[in-house]
Amino acid sequence: MDDGDWVLTALGLFGDDETVRRFAPVIQAWPGDGGHAKAVRGLDVLIAIGGDVALMHLHDITTKVRYPGLRKKAQERVGALAEDLGLTPEQLGDRLVPDFGLDERGELFLDYGPRGFTAGFDERLRPYVVDGDGRRRAASPSRASATTGSWPRPPTGGSPP
Repeated sequence: MDDGDWVLTALGLFGDDETVRRFAPVIQAWPGDGGHAKAVRGLDVLIAIGGDVALMHLHDITTKVRYPGLRKKAQERVGALAEDLGLTPEQLGDRLVPDFGLDERGELFLDYGPRGFTAGFDERLRPYVVDGDGRRRAASPSRASATTGSWPRPPTGGSPP
């Protein structure tokens, strides 16, 4: 065991989603610095931390990292996790896609007290909004200005309000 392995063990035991977000880029860079073995150990740390964020980052490494050896090791780990869950690696990858709170129709109800709106996406993934009266409204600045006459412009320059 390397003198620094205790740190990786500690990350696996006590790490959280923020740890994963900060650690995943380090794992991806290690092979370029001659740290392939350390990067592979980092994959195990992600698995030990667990959770959706860790699994998403592990899955990203299977497709996005430029080091084939690390990609292969990540694929092996994702394959083993998928098998444990009774899924194929592709099915597991599909489950990692965020739904952003949308229902099965691709819609989300936004409740603003006396006013409520349903936001969603059509078959071409164009956003739309349905008001409380059931009328579909434009959801893009270009379409909104044509239907409502104006679209608020973001403030320019200066500091945020």
